[in-house]
Amino acid sequence: MYNIILFLIIFLSFLLVLVIMVQNPKGGGLASTFGGDSQQIGGVKKTTDFLDRSTWILASLLFLLVGFQPVGNAQQQDLSYYLDESMSYDPAIPTPKEVLGFEVGEWHVRHDQLVEYMYAVAAASDRVTISEYARTYENRKLLSLVITTPENHDRLDEIKETHLQLSNASISGKLDLSSMPVVVQMSYSVHGNEPSGSNASLAVVYRLAAGQGEEMEALLSNACLLYTSDAADEGLGVDLGGRRII
Repeated sequence: MYNIILFLIIFLSFLLVLVIMVQNPKGGGLASTFGGDSQQIGGVKKTTDFLDRSTWILASLLFLLVGFQPVGNAQQQDLSYYLDESMSYDPAIPTPKEVLGFEVGEWHVRHDQLVEYMYAVAAASDRVTISEYARTYENRKLLSLVITTPENHDRLDEIKETHLQLSNASISGKLDLSSMPVVVQMSYSVHGNEPSGSNASLAVVYRLAAGQGEEMEALLSNACLLYTSDAADEGLGVDLGGRRII
């Protein structure tokens, strides 16, 4: 659908430019070059009226298509657009649409919806644990997710302890780094009024929790991912004018 609309926009733009060039402005144009200034050609009235009408029709159609194009583009995307098609996904893990009622990017996600979805994923997946680490000034929950394999979850205290030893110069050189999962902090929408990060985080968490196969197992076996969905959630519900909207 998107490609069809894009083709029509390009085609109509070309026709519109051609029709404008053919018309006969004060300084002359293609119409005067090929048809002269006669009012009739073969007994038929000069085509300026037809060209004028064509200009308005083409311009109107182009305006409608340009206005419709982003809507059509947004509506055609479902969750699979953001995911690796070569990977299968656990049907037991809820998608954002199953919990929130809309596809990622279809609506601006609210902070309370983010919280709802993260708790739903944590309840369904043994790869995800969730905790509330603080509250904002407006009493919103700040959540932290740990995403890794169940085996790594069982030894999180050990992983924390060995990573802390890396900061001790007297023993860090003796540690076996090959047995230590890398710890990665992923923070989304760190600054206020940055909604794209929080919206994208819905798809990221789903992929990490539901993705199946050797590639995903290897990734999570070798990494502990610390996730915060909206580090500046007070700003997530503020418009560009600084007004609270949600």
